[in-house]
Amino acid sequence: ELQARINVAEKNRSDLFVSVHINSSVNKKVGGFSTYYYPKTKYDAKVAKAIQDNLTENYGRDNLGLREANFYVIKRCSMPATLLELCFISNKKEEKLMRGNWFQTKTAKLIAEGIEKYEARLEYLKTTARTEIAEQIKIARGFGDLSENAEYDAARDEQAKLEAEIEMLEETLRVAKIVDMSAVKSE
Repeated sequence: ELQARINVAEKNRSDLFVSVHINSSVNKKVGGFSTYYYPKTKYDAKVAKAIQDNLTENYGRDNLGLREANFYVIKRCSMPATLLELCFISNKKEEKLMRGNWFQTKTAKLIAEGIEKYEARLEYLKTTARTEIAEQIKIARGFGDLSENAEYDAARDEQAKLEAEIEMLEETLRVAKIVDMSAVKSE
């Protein structure tokens, strides 16, 4: 069954894999959100963090953190992937919360918003950040000899990092599409 999920993502040439789960514990009092990634691409942790941050900033639930994990579905698919644990079914308060349509709708919206924040970061980098770094380079050039100009070197390094991040975000979002696993026949 786990490989079938990966097969669907691969068959649809998905750019992002988000696996949504409900957690459980023998400790009936533990609760909150946790998000997992496997660092097979340079994007996995960044996408996972964007979603985890958006969930935890908008709920009064514990932030159990972003964690690296060796889970089959996030390790074996070729695209960036994250596995979300949305509260604990073993916690009566959270179980009741998760049963509500309000929670399900809001959670789906927050996951999508987390992905959108990832996209918004790209837009910020391409506009505001590029302009700011270009201005830093312009100012640093005014300090004279570029071969011994630490400000110029630092600004050029920042520019290179910025362009690398822009390229990474663009690549991740290039042909993104959502596949609803409930609407797909299992292989």
